[in-house]
Amino acid sequence: MNMKLTRAVCHPLWLVGLATASVLGCGNDVLAERDAMVVIPDAMVEPYAALPPDTDGDGLTDGDWYPCNGNTDGYDAVVAKSEDTWRVTSGETAVWTGADMITAVQEAYATLDQNRDYKQSVLVMGDGTIPADTRSLRVPSYTVFNMCGTINVVGEAPAGDWAAIYVRPGSHIDIPNIRITGTPKYGMFFRSVRHLHIGRAILDLEPESGLGIRIDNNPVFEDDRVTDIVIDRVSVSYSGGHGVETFGVDGLTIGEFIGDHTANAGLLLNNSVNVEVGSVVCNECAYLSTYAAFRVANSNGKIGDDWPAGNVHVGSVYARGGGRGIFSVSASGGLTIDTIDLGDHATTPILLQNAYNTTIAASSGTVSGGDTAESLRIVLSNASTNTGAGKDYATSYNVTLQNLTLGDGVYLEENYCDYEGQGDRNNRAINITGGTVDMCYE
Repeated sequence: MNMKLTRAVCHPLWLVGLATASVLGCGNDVLAERDAMVVIPDAMVEPYAALPPDTDGDGLTDGDWYPCNGNTDGYDAVVAKSEDTWRVTSGETAVWTGADMITAVQEAYATLDQNRDYKQSVLVMGDGTIPADTRSLRVPSYTVFNMCGTINVVGEAPAGDWAAIYVRPGSHIDIPNIRITGTPKYGMFFRSVRHLHIGRAILDLEPESGLGIRIDNNPVFEDDRVTDIVIDRVSVSYSGGHGVETFGVDGLTIGEFIGDHTANAGLLLNNSVNVEVGSVVCNECAYLSTYAAFRVANSNGKIGDDWPAGNVHVGSVYARGGGRGIFSVSASGGLTIDTIDLGDHATTPILLQNAYNTTIAASSGTVSGGDTAESLRIVLSNASTNTGAGKDYATSYNVTLQNLTLGDGVYLEENYCDYEGQGDRNNRAINITGGTVDMCYE
């Protein structure tokens, strides 16, 4: 049996089901066999977006929005597996049978109306294996693709945007349910895609994999930001890169992100605006890097020449272990996080560099230290190589850290006081208890 070790954390926001409860030893951080630990998404923090129930425990929805309950009524095409054979039907018509999952899905797409401007639907029932070096499971525009099974990715892909699910470009696409395992370069890759709705996505990957989900606007060519992206709930475990990453999105809603042992960031937002995230829950996110459970970068939150306060809003961030808890960098801002609970990180639990119009713990928060000196530092600062006259980024301004309870030894500090004679930049620490605070201005 393929065993991995994972840190099991007992916390009201991070509940797990174990084959043997005594393995966990709640109250202490201990190591448990990965195969014995099952993340229960519905036991996490309340999701921002209401989700259909999961009554059979398979992680896929059983509610009204394209459920995974065995019912094929209403679909324009159905792809079903029996033993080792895939069978494609359209209505009462048998279209194709064979052993290859990719071909089966392509044959199902071929039955749909071409060049349509209305949605048609495909249901896939069954588990299949595909190679890592493929982009063959492309979802066409105006398609509902409900994957009620598992796509297992095997092998290794060369450099490039190889992905289990691939769209470039596209629009008006719904993926109510999907589960991906194995070693994809990208679990799901969306470039220049608008009006995308992902319901419940589960990516239980291997460390040799790449990134979980990437959604971008083809940033090399500085295309217009993509619009209207919704993810109800996504969980990513053991990705070799980030869990979920966006670049160039205008109008993003994520109900709940759950990360477990992502090598890099859990949820990373780049150059994205008008964002609503219900909750981020991370166990050992960025465990192989100095990324963070939640990170914003590359002028995230910037609209025109400003970073309007609150245009990037996060309900809660809970993180244990891994690199950092929260990281804002490279001229990002407009961020408000209501509630935080961070602890046991390898380096600074909160690092804000060149951040603007940002509020951390608008409602409440706690920060606990870890085993390193850096894990005790909450830092408001600037990137020295990119800050100042004639440089890329302005110094941090209008940053508020408030309503925080700091654990033993944790301290909050602001650097670059009166940098280049700029004086008070309206950065404040308010209602901080425990620990120590060293800000430039009261």
